[in-house]
Amino acid sequence: MARSRNIKLVVDHILTLKAGGLNVVENFQTVCVTCNKKKLREGRTATVAYLARLP
Repeated sequence: MARSRNIKLVVDHILTLKAGGLNVVENFQTVCVTCNKKKLREGRTATVAYLARLP
């Protein structure tokens, strides 16, 4: 979690396009650049928040 006032945010897909996510507002979230890079580095296709909503 970023604690700086100068946080750089990016728009990220909750469920990646590669995993079947869509370019719709419901599938977007803002995340800090560091968190987004970590998600990409780990090769995750969905965020924890999305996975937690699944039955």
